[in-house]
Amino acid sequence: MTKSSDRENETAFKARRERRHVRIGFLLIFTITALYTLFFVAYRFPVNSDNMYFILAAEDILAGNRLLSGWHGGFFSALTGDILLALPFLAVAGRKAALYLIGPVCCGLIAAFAFLLVRGAKRSPRPLAFSILTLAPIFFFPAAFWFPLTTVGMHAVAIAQIIVLIWLTDRLVDPDRADAKLAGWIGFALCVAFGCIADGYVLYFFAAPLLLIALLDGVLLRRKRWLKAGLAASGGIAVSKIFLAVIEKFGGLMLNPGEARLIAPDQFGAYLRNGFETWARLFTRTPLKSFAEMTAFEFAPMIGLAAAAALTVALRGWTLVRGWREEAAADKILFLSGAFVAGSFILTRVTGAEPAFRYFAPAYFCWLILIARSVGACPRTWSRWAAVLILLCVGVGNLSFDFRGKAAGDARLVGIADALKDRGVERVYGTYWETLALTYYSGNRIQAAPVVFRDGTVQGYLWSAREDWYARGFGARCLVVGEGRRDGLTPERIEAAFGPADEFLSYYQAEIYCYDRDLSEFLGR
Repeated sequence: MTKSSDRENETAFKARRERRHVRIGFLLIFTITALYTLFFVAYRFPVNSDNMYFILAAEDILAGNRLLSGWHGGFFSALTGDILLALPFLAVAGRKAALYLIGPVCCGLIAAFAFLLVRGAKRSPRPLAFSILTLAPIFFFPAAFWFPLTTVGMHAVAIAQIIVLIWLTDRLVDPDRADAKLAGWIGFALCVAFGCIADGYVLYFFAAPLLLIALLDGVLLRRKRWLKAGLAASGGIAVSKIFLAVIEKFGGLMLNPGEARLIAPDQFGAYLRNGFETWARLFTRTPLKSFAEMTAFEFAPMIGLAAAAALTVALRGWTLVRGWREEAAADKILFLSGAFVAGSFILTRVTGAEPAFRYFAPAYFCWLILIARSVGACPRTWSRWAAVLILLCVGVGNLSFDFRGKAAGDARLVGIADALKDRGVERVYGTYWETLALTYYSGNRIQAAPVVFRDGTVQGYLWSAREDWYARGFGARCLVVGEGRRDGLTPERIEAAFGPADEFLSYYQAEIYCYDRDLSEFLGR
């Protein structure tokens, strides 16, 4: 009796110690990854107009425009989590905190919940250090993702939501855990709803794979927990769609539906090649180089690592299909989520057959976490450590030692802002990349709105913009046109629309046209 009690006490003590170690590991990984991302990656990128759309929209919500009435959300098919997440940062710490902390915080969450997913795998080895080492490619993510994951308005928020939801689903449908009560499933449905409201990525690359698995496991295999997960996710999707529709119906943020048209059959070769090249170039520090530009020293390890990762995922997918009934929920969702990303990348026109690395980001994280969870199943100790060494090499290969104590600025836009402020200008029109960011670099002393030449006229560019910026009486008396992307605003078209400029400057790779009249009176004519 005493020996049995001693064994039970020892087992309980080990379980408590394991939970304590996992909590400590979670906090350390979150903190270290967030700080590394902030000081070694995020600060290297200056603020641009895409970033400022989310900040300006969030500031407008705090100013009382709760539904973002009059705003157009560009190509985003959802409200985007960046706006929602920016609200507490802006309210508590201000604009710079929102601009530079959201990305690192989300990268920290991705790494920390990836750690929980690896530790939760049934085949995961016991040593904590082992689990941490397998996640090196997650902690130090590829250089191709540095900008998309560390700047506001990109994809770190969505990917963090996907990873958290996968972890939550794995816990809810785990047969070794007590079944969640109704409140738990309602909470899960609300989490799915929030994710789908925040970003279309969550709908396409988490909710859609989950519904497919729920159909297989919940309906065909009659597993009640998967059926509940599918019903909860369906409810969450419905709530998100209703919520976004209500916002638009009551004059709130206008959203453009995402386009995912299938490619033509004769385009398949080009899109398949682009998918292969994009995946491969994630495994090099020089992703912007084409294959032809790479040296043998760059090319060989890149192809080797990319092929090894793809082969491991394919083999794991095969074992998932063969042993579907016994496989963990997280493994199924991780594999299918990545497959849905790759399918949309290759079979739809979303990328235009170009290496749009940011679109591959969900697949990279899901598949690398899947690989890390699978390392414990290697048949021999040496093979497990060989796999860890390869993963460690991938992560270390991405590591940056370029410490930055403060954020980079855009000297060009600062110079343009100074020139406008010297002339007492407060409101301007211009090309997209010289407008919303100009508001930031002028210290909010200039309100700038994008315009474009379209349908034979110069008109407002309702893409991440407000309608009242183009109403008569706005008061813009200057036009700033970047020499790189002119958006159709040639000198001849500008003069035809607004007349001869009273003052003209060619300054910092931009043309500045100054007038003594309100340009909003001439838009669309």
